[in-house]
Amino acid sequence: MKITEKAVFGFPDYTVRTDGTVYNKYGKQLRQYEKEKYMAVYLYRNKKRYYKTVHRIVAETFIPNPKNLPEINHKDENPGNNNVENLEWCDRIYNANYGTLKQRQRERGLHNNPFQNKHHSLETKQKISIKKKGQPSKRKREIYINGIKYESVTKAMQLLNISTKKLYTLIKE
Repeated sequence: MKITEKAVFGFPDYTVRTDGTVYNKYGKQLRQYEKEKYMAVYLYRNKKRYYKTVHRIVAETFIPNPKNLPEINHKDENPGNNNVENLEWCDRIYNANYGTLKQRQRERGLHNNPFQNKHHSLETKQKISIKKKGQPSKRKREIYINGIKYESVTKAMQLLNISTKKLYTLIKE
């Protein structure tokens, strides 16, 4: 495709090409910054600075949006490729479910998990069980309700057949 150049919508001192490069009124190419995966530039209008993503500048300038769709999809899933042929207007659902995003997220979650397929050895399990034996549970505590002693909160709830909320109101009294 032939590279064409047009004025940036809302910023007449700047032009953008179909390949995603942005130029000022003197013909100097603007430096692009990467922020949250997307390339962006700073544009000035009336001595005020605006931060604009390059893919949005290219789409607003070259791609018609008759349905007023809010998002821009990168067809090749590369946010650094801002060529007009790689962009399309879409809605959030389409953009979120496009291509292999879900599959890549699943793979990244599985491959980056340091605890995947990690288990205690038999020796370690035995050491843990020996340590635990003979120690009282840290969660159990004796409670008294109306002068009657209960082994734990759970036992008191079962014997009195009441909810946790009701039990704690009785304890506070």
